[in-house]
Amino acid sequence: MSFNTDPVGFIGLGIMGKGMAGRLISQNIVGTPTRPLYIWNRSTEKCEEFKKSFPDANIVVQTSAKDVVAR
Repeated sequence: MSFNTDPVGFIGLGIMGKGMAGRLISQNIVGTPTRPLYIWNRSTEKCEEFKKSFPDANIVVQTSAKDVVAR
């Protein structure tokens, strides 16, 4: 199965966002060396927790929602 190579970002890592982003990483759709996952949440701690739960994934924490959209 082939996928688009456009960047992917998640704004908000609540129950829904965290689950969807985690699924995309676990399926190797994003979070790869060539296709990072850009994330932002009001609480930086949630971003860091999420990133720690996928230590091998290429996850980039952004400083604002605007930064995620810019990617």
